Amino acid sequence: MCASYGHSPATCPDRITRSFREPQFVEQMIPAGLLEQYGITTCTPLPPLVGAAAPLPPAILEIPETDEALRAAVLAAGGKPMICQEKGRTEKKELAENKKRLQKLADAKGQRIVFVAGAEAGAAAAPAAPSKK
Repeated sequence: MCASYGHSPATCPDRITRSFREPQFVEQMIPAGLLEQYGITTCTPLPPLVGAAAPLPPAILEIPETDEALRAAVLAAGGKPMICQEKGRTEKKELAENKKRLQKLADAKGQRIVFVAGAEAGAAAAPAAPSKK
């Protein structure tokens, strides 16, 4: 809170106050007690900030290609999964429809999805058993 005007220091119209609040030197970020204790009197300028930070790459979600995993992923993404009876499962309707729903939800959030085959997902999750010689 600005002592003179009562607003935040970042929006203060007084340039002197603003430059005092924004650190200009490395030593301004060290507590005063430590500066005194170690006898630090230097004023090392901070390097200028170069542009904005690079944008983050889109999130990649790896999801096993099983009915249960797809159902859980659709629910976690905020959608309503399709749950078929036995006939629909044998025709792979549930798997295909839940994939479409999950892809649509991920596209809306700017995420990428990689579907991992069921055998690969199990192998990646469980470590290989040591072989006996």
